[in-house]
Amino acid sequence: SSNGGEEPEQQQVNPGEIRQWANSAQASSEYSNPNWAAVQAIGEPNVKICSDNISAWASKTDNTVEWIELSYPISVVPTVINIYQSYNPSQVVEVMLIAPNGQKVIAWNGYPESIKVCPDLMEITVEQDKKIAVNKIRITVDQQVNGWGWNEIDAVELVGMLP
Repeated sequence: SSNGGEEPEQQQVNPGEIRQWANSAQASSEYSNPNWAAVQAIGEPNVKICSDNISAWASKTDNTVEWIELSYPISVVPTVINIYQSYNPSQVVEVMLIAPNGQKVIAWNGYPESIKVCPDLMEITVEQDKKIAVNKIRITVDQQVNGWGWNEIDAVELVGMLP
């Protein structure tokens, strides 16, 4: 599903690289359903401004550690993960890759840090020695540390090569 190059802010696709948006999602909790539900993180980003928006995933409460797990149609060896955060960004603390056989690899971890830009595109370059092909990403957010409120996730793009 090509978007006809409508998103110039994204880096160029490398030869053989597949870019894809999630086609299903589940989360540790969701604020409501369908508004703010995990399914709101499926597909391309659709929240244009920094706001508490029904078109992004938000957890049930705003001061907890939560996760969202996104599934993708094609298993790839990931090169980049793009996390579009549309409200109180940068409370992501872990990004885990999950293979079809359930094998897990941590692609990134860190601490919540104040980010001035919102909506924020968190771009993670994946350097993976084992070259494991994955079709799921689990993102953990820690909303306890700084008391900033809900970290809303609008979309997550998985970029990678066929194994």
